[in-house]
Amino acid sequence: MLKNNLTIDQAAKKVLREYLIRNFINVSKKYPPIQKMNPEEGADHLISLQEQNEIIITLNSTDDLEEDNVRFGGYFSKDLLGTRFRLDAKPITVAMKNQKKEMLQLAYNFNISLTQDNDQTTIIELFNKWDEAKRICQDLTNKINLKD
Repeated sequence: MLKNNLTIDQAAKKVLREYLIRNFINVSKKYPPIQKMNPEEGADHLISLQEQNEIIITLNSTDDLEEDNVRFGGYFSKDLLGTRFRLDAKPITVAMKNQKKEMLQLAYNFNISLTQDNDQTTIIELFNKWDEAKRICQDLTNKINLKD
């Protein structure tokens, strides 16, 4: 579950709907049957058609983002182990023996806020969670690598 108890599919649908509403003028030019609908109805109609496999919705914000060399990364965070956990995932190109390989660079961070009153105790408590934090990072890395 994600923020607001949404599944990933529900969150993706919400983002898609917001995108379609925000870009309704351009979207309706490409799909004239929705031109007389209000943006919310048009977005819902298009999502319904996509769910029925009648259309495929692609998101194109600018021509520059359609080039072959465009790569996107992601930033993910949540409260975890008494910290604010952050994962940065960025695509990288690695040169390997006469070839280049596309990979994801994963950077994990467990952030804590310190005050003068509890800084030493808080740091020691976080060190005591090191093995669990390491396991979480390894599990996430393994899951992400399985998708490749």
